Amino acid sequence: MEVTKRRHKAGESLRTLHSDIRRLTALAFPNIDYAARERIACDYFVDALDEPKFALRVCERTPRDLDSALQVAEQLEVWTNNTDHPERSKEYTRDRRTRPNLKRPTKLKIS
Repeated sequence: MEVTKRRHKAGESLRTLHSDIRRLTALAFPNIDYAARERIACDYFVDALDEPKFALRVCERTPRDLDSALQVAEQLEVWTNNTDHPERSKEYTRDRRTRPNLKRPTKLKIS
């Protein structure tokens, strides 16, 4: 079966992999109902991911079907890309040295 050999290629989008896995599972399992085929396709999608740690992180989110596996993978990909490149995520972090010194409000004395 072609679907078992399918791997995520360098430079290929996750969405392209998703649609290809869906097509291949429809061809490989034409007589299975849609929900079961989606669960099978989800497993093949995770297996096709090129990085084992990334695939494990997708699996840990327990996607129910192929679409939710794609959603999880895309979200993790964005988070991974932002944390792997500190210069990209620098604008989202706050440095204590650059924050203005905020003084605590003084207590009002009521006479």
